[in-house]
Amino acid sequence: LLDYVTHPTELIEQEVYNVGACHIAFQVYDIEKAYKRLMQKGVKFLSWPVLSSEGFAKVCFCFDPNNTRIELVEML
Repeated sequence: LLDYVTHPTELIEQEVYNVGACHIAFQVYDIEKAYKRLMQKGVKFLSWPVLSSEGFAKVCFCFDPNNTRIELVEML
């Protein structure tokens, strides 16, 4: 979906406390289905789908090929 064509230096660590974009979020309609499908394709996840602390969504995090954190969100 988003991809750098060239990159002048090595990748940097993308921690949540660093300046700049540390992750991108996508809304999905069935997070369990998306999670299983991506797991089957070898995507590395930080967590399985869990209920958000506010209780209005299910969320999980994974990494894209450039090691950027991706958040999947299913609104309840």
